[in-house]
Amino acid sequence: MTNFEKCVDGSGWLGMARTDPVWRRSGVAIFLQEHITAHAKKRGITTMRLVASSRNTPSIGAIMKGEFKQVCEAAHIYYRFRTPGKNSATLPCSRVSKAQLDTFLESDYLSQMNGYLAYNRRFVKANKPLLKMILRRGELYTMGRTAFILTQPVKMFGERATNLSLLIGKVTDSFRRSKDAARALGLRFMGAYIPYNRYQVRTARNLGFRTEHWGHHCLVFERNIL
Repeated sequence: MTNFEKCVDGSGWLGMARTDPVWRRSGVAIFLQEHITAHAKKRGITTMRLVASSRNTPSIGAIMKGEFKQVCEAAHIYYRFRTPGKNSATLPCSRVSKAQLDTFLESDYLSQMNGYLAYNRRFVKANKPLLKMILRRGELYTMGRTAFILTQPVKMFGERATNLSLLIGKVTDSFRRSKDAARALGLRFMGAYIPYNRYQVRTARNLGFRTEHWGHHCLVFERNIL
């Protein structure tokens, strides 16, 4: 099995790939990839992406056989609020101007992710039209000298949750400010993909973020299907 959906930038996303152990090494993963790729082409999708744990060597082998190329590395972290604040209509954030978007695209965070960012847990290529869309949705925040994306809250396992993407600012400040904003939104859970960087992961852990076994070191793959 695997999931497939179209992302906000028009790319296709493969997720939740699973093969029963009895049927592994029988070409099942390649079969799924090829049929989903054909389906994507019919929908006008020209780029496919997925993410895998660096520890999952069998999956990586199948992914590369399917002509996917690695484009960036990331770590997945999350924060669970024990006592979230009340959902406030007035957040301690500043409004973002369109002129600031070019600065965001030149950030160290995006540079370390090879120009990709995780939006709603799917990796997309960052560009100005994408940031304008996120800005229109009210998901782009600045606090102090930091800027970050917090996606619209959704229910996840019965809890109000969001996904974070850092844009600019010092690492410690970025994590603290984003936590403040999420708390002000009355959220219980915040997940994020950050650059696979020991300092950033260590800083996140020191501030209460956690990593899951699959998310310690993630590899993002892409395939062009023109």
